[in-house]
Parts: sequence; structure tokens; C-alpha cells
Amino acid sequence: QPRVLRTLMEKHLGPDDQLAIKDLALSPEYFRKLNRIMIVACGTANHAGMYGKLLLENLTSIAVETDLGSEFRYRDPKIDPGTLIIAVSQSGETADTLASVRMARSWGCKALSICNVQGSTLVRDSDAVLFTEAGPEIGVASTKAFTAQLMAFALLALRIGRLRGTLSAARERELTAELARIPDFIHRVLDRQNDVRTISQKYFE
Repeated sequence: QPRVLRTLMEKHLGPDDQLAIKDLALSPEYFRKLNRIMIVACGTANHAGMYGKLLLENLTSIAVETDLGSEFRYRDPKIDPGTLIIAVSQSGETADTLASVRMARSWGCKALSICNVQGSTLVRDSDAVLFTEAGPEIGVASTKAFTAQLMAFALLALRIGRLRGTLSAARERELTAELARIPDFIHRVLDRQNDVRTISQKYFE
């Protein structure tokens, strides 16, 4: 997890340590005019979406909602072309998330996916992609894929905030510096294997 988060962050940092999400494929003007964001995901990715909602609302002043793909696709959400759909999926093949994105795009909305798998169906169906680049997720209980999604939301919120003028350059540098410390903090926790083993045994019993 520390390596994945550090790699993801360094990829999108410019030489002056300012964020410039690479290959985002949506123009700065689009984000400046945006009036609403709908985050759609399932399972663990939905929990990342709820975290993303808090960050985006706080740093961009855009109204943000989250919805499960399995709910969104079967209701009549009041969205229009001024709404950005952010779809979150580790695999990029979650059926309900895919159906939600296709439905929203048919109504004229842009779709930005936060995804781990290049060439996946979600990536092909999206207008823009922020790859988490976490590598294969071996366990069903998502670990590095989930924390990479959290980092992706943090980077995205900072970038949109700067584009919209709701986040100052000084505040961006401050928050970026704090994000850069997270991989080391995670490493310290993971390095305390004896403590982790003791605590886990307590709750296992």
C-alpha cells in the first residue's frame, strides 16, 4: 500500500510539486462550469465514493451525491449534462456500475472513471479515466485498491478545487505535503507486525 500510494501521487505531481492530473481528458473549462457530481459505485468502491464526496464538496464547492450502481440504474435520477458521473471500480467490469454509466451518458453526462484495470469495459465506456495503478488485487477484501481509490479522490478534489478557484495555491501545497506523508505513516503501522498480530488475535477469539 505505501508503494502504490506513493507511485500514484508522484505520477501526478509536476516539477513544482503542484498537481496536474495527467491524461484526464476533460478540459479545465468543463470543471469550472460543472454544477453537480454523482458518484456511482458498488461494494467497497462505494465506501471510497462516500469519502470522495466529503473531499469534493469541501474543496470544490460542488454539490455531490453518491449512489449504489444497483440503485442508480433502476431509478429516475434527476441529472442533466451539467452533471459529472464519477464511476469507481477496481476491475472496471462491475455490471451495475457499467449500466449506470451508460445510462447517464445517454442523457448527455460526462463520465470519469476511477479504475485499476487498463482496457476494462468501464475505461472504454468513460470520457476520462484516473487510473489507480494498484496492480492485481488478490484478496476479496480490497486493500491497496481501496486506499488507492481514496488517494485518487484526494488528488482529483485538489485539482478541481484549484481549477475552480475554491482552493488557494498555498492550501494546495499544504494538503499535498500532508498527502505525501501518508505512505510513510502506513508503512509504520504495517511494520508493527507483533502489535497487529496481538490485536487481531484478541478480536479473532
